[in-house]
Order: sequence, then C-alpha cells, then structure tokens
Amino acid sequence: MGFPQRLSAAQLDDRIDALSYRGGPRPEGAVFEYAFERKADPGSPLDGIVSGYRGWTQSGKAAVKAALAEIAAVIDVTFRPVRDGREADFKFFRADDLGGSNGYGSFRYVGDDWDGYVAMRSDSDRDHGLLMHEIGHALALKHPGNYGGAPRPYLPSREDTTDLTVMSYTEGRHDPATPMIYDVAALQARWGANESAHLGRTRWTAPETGEAMTIWDAGGRDRIVHRGAADAVVDLREGAFSSLGAPRDVSIAYGTVIEDAKGGGGDDRLTGNEARNVLKGAGGDDALRGGGRGDRLIGGAGDDVLDGQGGADRLKGGAGLDEFRYARGGGADRILDFAEGETVVITKVKGFAQLTISDEGGDAHVTARGVDLTFVGVAAETLDAGDFQFA
Repeated sequence: MGFPQRLSAAQLDDRIDALSYRGGPRPEGAVFEYAFERKADPGSPLDGIVSGYRGWTQSGKAAVKAALAEIAAVIDVTFRPVRDGREADFKFFRADDLGGSNGYGSFRYVGDDWDGYVAMRSDSDRDHGLLMHEIGHALALKHPGNYGGAPRPYLPSREDTTDLTVMSYTEGRHDPATPMIYDVAALQARWGANESAHLGRTRWTAPETGEAMTIWDAGGRDRIVHRGAADAVVDLREGAFSSLGAPRDVSIAYGTVIEDAKGGGGDDRLTGNEARNVLKGAGGDDALRGGGRGDRLIGGAGDDVLDGQGGADRLKGGAGLDEFRYARGGGADRILDFAEGETVVITKVKGFAQLTISDEGGDAHVTARGVDLTFVGVAAETLDAGDFQFA
C-alpha cells in the first residue's frame, strides 16, 4: 500500500477531523492526575459494560505508564499518578469482561473539567498498542472508520490502518511503538504540542523489529541514523515515511524538522528537507538528494549519486566513481573531490557548448545561464565534454 505522504494543510485537517470527536474544551498545558482503580463508581461510563473487576498487577501498571509516556511525549499534557481515585482525572480499570472487547476508553467533561476512563481486559492489560488506542479515546480520539459507533467523517479506506493511526481496527504492517502520524496531528490539534520534547541533539534510529514509530522532535539539531547493511530509505521531510529496519517503519510528524541523515552499509536513498541538511551515505551505492537550502552531501564509499537541489551546496562523493547532479537555477554548488571517470549531469542545459569554464584560484568554475558550479582543486583545462552529461 502506498501511504499518502506530505499532505497539504487542508488534507491534514481532513485526517484530524476523521480522528476527532467534536466539542469539549481544548486546553493546553493540562495536568491530568490518574489512578489505578479496583472498581468503577455507579453512574460512570463503564456501567453496564464492565464486570469482573480485578486489581492491577505491577506489570500492568508499568505498561499503562509506558503508554502514557509515549502520548505525553507529543502533546502539551502532563500525566501525574495519585493514589486516591477520587482526586483523579483519569481512571484505569482492569476486569475479566468488557462486553466482548479487549479494551474500553471514554471521556466526559463539564466545562473545562475533563474525566477519562480506560478499562483493560485482564488478559490484554499489557498490550501497548491497545493501551494507546484506549487512552486515545479518553483524550477525545475516535475510530477512523464506520465501526465501534464512530460518527463521520472517516479516513479513506486505504488509510484506515494502524500504520497511520493507533485508533484503527485494521492491523498494518507493524505494531505501533508510538502514537502514529495521524494520531500525533489529531492529539496536538486538541491538546497542543509538547514543545520540550527532544530538544538538543537527538539521534534517531530504527524502532524494534516488527514495530513502527512516528518522530516528534521539538527542536535542536537532530539526525536519523541507519545501522546495518540492508538498503534504507531516509526522507527528512515532514509527513514522509522512511524505511530503516523494515518498509515504511518510521514517519516524520508534521511540524518536526530533522536536519541530518546517515546511511549504513547498503544502497541507501537519503532525501533532505528545507533545513540546512548534512546527508552522509556511508557504504554502498547511495543516492543523496538535498533540499531547498545550502546542504552538505557526502557519499562515502561506493558509486554514489549526489544531487544538492536548491541552495549553495557542498558535494563530496568520497571513494568510488560518483555522479553529481545539477539543475539550472540550483544555486552555487561546490564539488569538493571530482575525479577522473566521474560525471556531472546538468539538466535544463542543452550541451557542453553552452558552458563557460574558467580558472578561479586553482578551481574550475563552470557557468552558463542559471549554472554556477565550482570544481574544487580541479584545473579548468582538464575538464572536457566527457565529464558532463545533459538532460
């Protein structure tokens, strides 16, 4: 299935609507106290649904705390444990019978006073994805399709999958390790974004085998690193999916900026964004594509393809026979290690006769209308038509 990537603002709003119950307060900076309860009070949303209440085990409590931590990492909400459930905004229950369900989540509010209820069947109380699903309900997320009593609107059917939202009933390729890309957008639309998450230099790697994750990172200079010899795809653009440990197992949340990427030992494909990126291919025959500003592209070992795109880029192929790409109007690029046998592909230019090659302090400077390329340390007279291709 081809996932929709890099949605427009209007398209993203449609996805948020498909996951969100309407109405109710939309506070930011909320502090919710939560408690593990033995039995729901009469008149709660669990009346007539839950029976056979059980006490919480330590492992079950730890699983709830882990799910809350993943959600708190993306929204402007703090979850604080309390012993007395009478003081709690969120109450967690464990029982043998939930009316045929493995979990149940609900909420109610009066004014700005919000109460969330989560019940887990006693044999499913450590299911991480299910816990995030039910806590999502308690935070006003709904099912994205015509099931479980969810009102319209709905997601397009091909997007109704846990690879995009933990609120889906349709299992995707992977188990969600975090709220997924649509969940993050919908939760942040109501509760605000966690602007303190992962400040500084954060190094992101693949999730555990069989899992998928969405990256929400509020700031700092950050990097996605692929480890291993398998081919990888790293796309730094918001809303895009990358393949680190498995196909499309990492997505970039809308509003997140990751500046740098490093490949591994395989034939990797790295794509930048509108930040000033540093893309490093490492081993293998890699394809590096910058974004709209001045980027640094470093191919490493192997026969690599480097395309700076817009901005004044610095391109270093490294070992191997590399190909450098340049489109007319692409900015003032510098190729740092052009060697015999390598090629520069220039698009939107008809041929070699249109180029002017001059010497500038021992560097070859290649110009034409909309072309500005410097070959660092290369004598101008050594360049000829055999070093170029035109498209």
